[in-house]
Amino acid sequence: MNAHVLSGNQFMLGFAKQQFNEAGQLTDDRTLKFLTTCFETFQQFIQAHRLVPAE
Repeated sequence: MNAHVLSGNQFMLGFAKQQFNEAGQLTDDRTLKFLTTCFETFQQFIQAHRLVPAE
C-alpha cells in the first residue's frame, strides 16, 4: 500500500456535555488550543500531499 497517513492527532472529548455553552460553542481553552493545532497540522498534511500524483 502506498498510503499517506497522518498519525498522532486523535481526539476524544470527555464530559462533552459540560464542555459547551448554551450557544453550542466549545468553552475549554485547552481543548480549543489542541483542536486548533490538530486542524493546522491536517491543513499542512493536505497541502504537502496535494502535489503527490495519484497512482
